[in-house]
Amino acid sequence: MITKSTFQSLPILLGGMLFFIAYWYWGYDGIVFSDDVTYIRLGHHFWKGNEVLNTDHFTLRWGTYFLPGLFTVWLGFNDHIASLSSLLFYLAALFILWKSLSNSMEQKWAIVFFVTPVYLLHFLPKVFPDSALVFWVLLVPFSIIHRNKKPLLAALIMALALFIGFCTKETMVLLFPIPIILFLLDYKKSSNRKFYEYFIGISLVLIINFLGYHYWKFGDPLFRFKSIDSGHYISDYTYYDKGWKSILQRITYLPLYTFIERQYWIWVVLAIPGIIRGYQSRNNIHFAFSLTSTCLILGFWFMTSTMAFYNPIYLNPRHLIIFIGPLSANIALGSQDWLKNAFWKNLCSLLIFIGAIIILFSDLKMAAFYGAIALVLFLVPSQFKWISFAVLLIIPSILAANYQKSLKNYPHLKEEFQKLADQSDIHQPLLTHTFLAQSQSILLENNTNIHSIHSMERAPLLLGKIPLQFNLLIYKYYKHAYPDEERALQNTLKLIQSLGYTTVVKREDKWIKILRFKNVTPNKPLFWEDQTYNKYPYIKNGVFYIKTKDFGSF
Repeated sequence: MITKSTFQSLPILLGGMLFFIAYWYWGYDGIVFSDDVTYIRLGHHFWKGNEVLNTDHFTLRWGTYFLPGLFTVWLGFNDHIASLSSLLFYLAALFILWKSLSNSMEQKWAIVFFVTPVYLLHFLPKVFPDSALVFWVLLVPFSIIHRNKKPLLAALIMALALFIGFCTKETMVLLFPIPIILFLLDYKKSSNRKFYEYFIGISLVLIINFLGYHYWKFGDPLFRFKSIDSGHYISDYTYYDKGWKSILQRITYLPLYTFIERQYWIWVVLAIPGIIRGYQSRNNIHFAFSLTSTCLILGFWFMTSTMAFYNPIYLNPRHLIIFIGPLSANIALGSQDWLKNAFWKNLCSLLIFIGAIIILFSDLKMAAFYGAIALVLFLVPSQFKWISFAVLLIIPSILAANYQKSLKNYPHLKEEFQKLADQSDIHQPLLTHTFLAQSQSILLENNTNIHSIHSMERAPLLLGKIPLQFNLLIYKYYKHAYPDEERALQNTLKLIQSLGYTTVVKREDKWIKILRFKNVTPNKPLFWEDQTYNKYPYIKNGVFYIKTKDFGSF
């Protein structure tokens, strides 16, 4: 039944959905050359009937690649097509958010804050587990709201959301305490017991099958949990190996700074009145979203990424997009406080302005954005605030997408990469960045032709065979996304010079640089076959060396 309140907010819901669809199409800027490549390939191979499940923890996140793979099999192997799954998850999450709120004004506020965050939109036309979790996370408060009136349906939704969410990404464990907390709060109310009976029964079925499958497949029912440790090893993104001071910084002020630096600060600050109202009020809707947001924030702040040792979760802004749904609901449910209550309006304005001061010297644009939001909140009359916020929130999202598209020019890269790949073979290989070489199946759209494409890390091995000629593709976006590739590039150029290659073709524009090198003395012996070529190149610890060859080792 469509109520008057629902009818009033329906155009806003449709507008939000159209905005997501338009952004998915227009804001597409290609792959991230990272985990998304793995997920797209896994999904495609899965639906092609190939075996994909193994000890790699990425393969066990089937909730991430199940749907993208289906789209690539149906509509063609293409990363943008694969990201249709993210679009569907976002649209479904938006509908759940809208459906969870009963007041049209609250729905309007929730929608405008849900569809505009820069990072949420950035990962809309991409394939990452966090995009799917946006939907599964919102199903948890939705099931809390309906646990009394529809206990069986609510229990089924919560159990499936937690289970499939966990099989999408382990971050879902942040919400695992919710059923326990609810039970402790509801155990005296006999009307709620049906929900927990259903939930426990459904959960037991899922858990038994989950553990049984891993015992059958890997010989260990706890294999999935142990794989989390093996998949989260010591790296540049861990804190455990960097001492107690690093951990202390991570669990004290660094999360706050991340919220400020990555634009999440507005959502966190404006959600505070709604979260507090949720615990003070007996309103089921308010409480559901307050509890969900609290578990997410505390879990993100203190949760470890591995059970082998305490290592707080890495502060990646992508991980935080799952906060947006519950926080948007909190903002909407507390809107009467931060809009009209002098204390909350002044406090929220002040906190946002403090965020502007903190970020001022590192990001002037972000500081200006925070300053504008604070001024609108503090000065603009209530009846004009919604449209003012909508405009201010949409502008950074549009500018960010335009900047990324201009910075990457992904279609241009893809076209040039495909041309060079078609020219490559064992006699004329293509050298390029590691992240491009590892993404070649996506860039070539699963082209079955035989290519000879290699990363610059393999340059010593490849050029040690002295090919007659080869191409070198430099994608200037590496300076922004993968600055560590600079060392490999300089090592490769030094190696090419040492082997006496001559540049015969050079093309360069704002985004790429293509060099073709030719061996002008192809009849000369290889460097290990003659005393005049008694030096050989190698890389150790990322540094290029030329060493005199010990002929006795050949």
